[in-house]
Amino acid sequence: MSKRQIREFLFAILLFFLGLGLFFLEKEISKEKEIRSRAMTIPSPKKGVAGAATPQMLKNLNVSWFYNWHYHPGFKDSSLNWNREVWKKFVPLFYGKSYRSAEARIKEICQKTDYCHGGYYLLGNEPFNFAEDKVKGHDDNQAVEDAVRFQGEIIRAIKKRDPEAKFIVLGLAFRHEGKIRAFIREWKDYWEKKDPQIADLPTVIKGWHFHTYFNPGDCPSSDRIAQEFKTIADDEMRRVYGKTIPGEEIWITEMGSLNSSANQQQLKTTMKCLVNAYENSSVVTRYAWFYFGCSPQIHQHCPLPWASYNLVYPNNAGGFSLSSLGVEYRQLGQREVGKKKCTCDNWWGKERKEKGDFNCDGQVSLRDITLLVSCFARWGEKSNRCWLGCSANSWQIWWDNYLR
Repeated sequence: MSKRQIREFLFAILLFFLGLGLFFLEKEISKEKEIRSRAMTIPSPKKGVAGAATPQMLKNLNVSWFYNWHYHPGFKDSSLNWNREVWKKFVPLFYGKSYRSAEARIKEICQKTDYCHGGYYLLGNEPFNFAEDKVKGHDDNQAVEDAVRFQGEIIRAIKKRDPEAKFIVLGLAFRHEGKIRAFIREWKDYWEKKDPQIADLPTVIKGWHFHTYFNPGDCPSSDRIAQEFKTIADDEMRRVYGKTIPGEEIWITEMGSLNSSANQQQLKTTMKCLVNAYENSSVVTRYAWFYFGCSPQIHQHCPLPWASYNLVYPNNAGGFSLSSLGVEYRQLGQREVGKKKCTCDNWWGKERKEKGDFNCDGQVSLRDITLLVSCFARWGEKSNRCWLGCSANSWQIWWDNYLR
């Protein structure tokens, strides 16, 4: 065989392997496109609203749950209050002062819905305010005992009908360390004498709820306040009971900015920052914007200053429309399902980066090669960017998956 024939033979082999590599690359690109076509967005299970809503309103706002400071949603047409589709999204709340009627109310819920099978129940709403749970004439120390007594009585009433009920309790207006610690201590002292079956607070409740409000235009960039709440509660639980709540949940049942002079852009800024912070939080289980708004179907109204925070308004056609804040809230907190996840762990190990998709866009293209090339220009630079491996092994991955 002549040198020319050898060169032609080697060139043919090179073209063969190059064509084979391109074939498998195209196959992977087609697979990624198919996965992307199946991907869809759904509302985050965390995202909710404080205020009563119809299923259509919830769908339009792209939210997963709601509550209404009441044991049922509050429709003008009372039959709708027991609609099963509504109860898939609704969480009842019991005020402390309503404990005497708690047994009748939970009986009604269990008779008219399918909810009483380990459902969630919110207890308390700013219990240390006179307008809510605090007994008139009582000082702050007595108010803690009031909250402990009222919420404990409600738990006893609900557990008779729904033994597996999950209770999210307290409902502070803000993260108040003294009130959190006092509530836990008082609970043990009071209920050990009254009813030892519910005295062990860490096993009786599932978690806590409270409110977070900010100045208009503020941009909370983390879940710091929720983390602090959990740290305080866990510390006191360990001190008083020697343990914490298994699978502890933290709900932010009101959030936003209570300032009637706030403009829409300021509120949108605060809203977006809060949603991003709580969506990415490992502590916050659910959150709800205050205030949902009003509509012709609901026993609610739009009093000032709340009107400026509303997500929906009644319209002239007898229905409702989303406010500019509602449109903003609808776009936030969405989750994509049906798409391959992009992980950056162990690029050169068994769990390699998703088949060369170094920019995490769900497909493999020449852009990924460009990113690898630019990687060498950043040699030794540390970065959390998903595509930056900054290692010769990055080339090896591409070779292993597509060219070899």
